[in-house]
Amino acid sequence: LSRSNSEIQLRVLVVDDEPALVAGLCSVMEMRDIRTLSASTAKEACIKASAFKPHAALIDIVLGDDDGLELGKQLVELFPNIKIVHMTGFAKHALVSASRDKTQVLKKPFEIDLAISLLKEGLADDNRD
Repeated sequence: LSRSNSEIQLRVLVVDDEPALVAGLCSVMEMRDIRTLSASTAKEACIKASAFKPHAALIDIVLGDDDGLELGKQLVELFPNIKIVHMTGFAKHALVSASRDKTQVLKKPFEIDLAISLLKEGLADDNRD
């Protein structure tokens, strides 16, 4: 069964070093017919993204020793049309990064529906191949 262009499944890369949070986010998104792939480090995310070709990425700002904001920039270099949404448990990070990088930042805990709508926002159908 082939899908028409408008029905191509959204692919979202979820990057966080908290396994329980990643598992929860991915399972809810999968139930909403979004394909997900998870990573816990910036390096793993870049390696997996090259094959997965995500339309969007949900990235924690603090990834252990890695910088989630830098990872977002790296993914944009690889995939110019990718939609990046960051998440953080630290309000201070949310304010600073949102104003500096003009990216959207969700403060944990957040509503999964809000995350999904931000990830889909502004994605043109022609970006989904």
